[in-house]
Amino acid sequence: LFADMEHRLKKQYKARNYDLDQHNPNLNMRIAEVEYADIQSGKVDFLNLYVRPGVPVVIKNFASRAVKEWSAQYFATKYPEHVCDVINTTSVSTQSTTLADFYAKSVAGEPLYLRALSNIFDVDPGLMDEVGFRAFDEHMQGQCLVSQIFMNTGREGTGTSYHCANFNNLFFQIRGRKKWTFVDPSYTPLMYPMYNAKSMDMASFVTSVALANATMMAEHFPLYALAPKTVAVLEPGDVLMNPQFNWHQVENLEAESIGVATRWFFPDRHVYQNSLHSTLQFFSTSMWSTYYERVRARALGLTAHNSSNTPPMDERFNYGRAGSSVAYRPRIFPASFYEAQGVATFVQQE
Repeated sequence: LFADMEHRLKKQYKARNYDLDQHNPNLNMRIAEVEYADIQSGKVDFLNLYVRPGVPVVIKNFASRAVKEWSAQYFATKYPEHVCDVINTTSVSTQSTTLADFYAKSVAGEPLYLRALSNIFDVDPGLMDEVGFRAFDEHMQGQCLVSQIFMNTGREGTGTSYHCANFNNLFFQIRGRKKWTFVDPSYTPLMYPMYNAKSMDMASFVTSVALANATMMAEHFPLYALAPKTVAVLEPGDVLMNPQFNWHQVENLEAESIGVATRWFFPDRHVYQNSLHSTLQFFSTSMWSTYYERVRARALGLTAHNSSNTPPMDERFNYGRAGSSVAYRPRIFPASFYEAQGVATFVQQE
């Protein structure tokens, strides 16, 4: 099946005079950029050009208080006792700590990554004003259900392997630089997706560990090389429109990086990016439960949800069968993942 798909893709490229030797899809085309001032003035129809059709775009020069003031030390000083869950990127495991301890341990050299911190917006709702995402209410034409902070300090190179999810994500780059690599949803078969019983999102067997091993990629994941990629490098003050079900991997390019993801319901007349996964989600009780809880929280004026919402990897493999992720060959996670058998292990997410 894979060989036939590879043959047909190469035939299509040839028919379009696309020379794979001269113009490899991995050349990484740049994602479009627009100025926030042009969106605000109406010069750029952001809703109809990008949001409804689901087109990734980088919004430049969105000034906010967060860009001016936020840092890891800022959070450690202002909210020292706030408890959060962080990922140790070496052992690929999670631990609970305070923001003050997270900062101290990170500065001391521990490879920690803070992901999806949401309930701090309930502790201090003013943080949402500092990010300023309500300026996009009119342009997104949908409810913003949840806001999440992603932060690392003391070590570059952290990030996430390929995945995609429902909802539109306006991602605000606050500090440092972050590289995003996208693959369009129409190329999902080339991404070797992991489907799971809960259908909350999709991960890919093309992980950062697999990508670092050319032999493994050529032997087990050859179709990935045929998927065109687009790239964005976010600077502080940039906002990325990350549409539903667009495959993406993320890499923090600097030792300190802070970003805020905001997840939005779709506007009317939006284009479905992945009909198969949307159908799977329709029949997922877990997905409907998540919708209900987030809408309920919204009605109560809350934005929080569990900050450690990345599921154990066995839930992504073989529909939750115990040990399935450890038993999978080839081994697409760090060695420490397999050494931690019996422990609830996680992969890094955006």
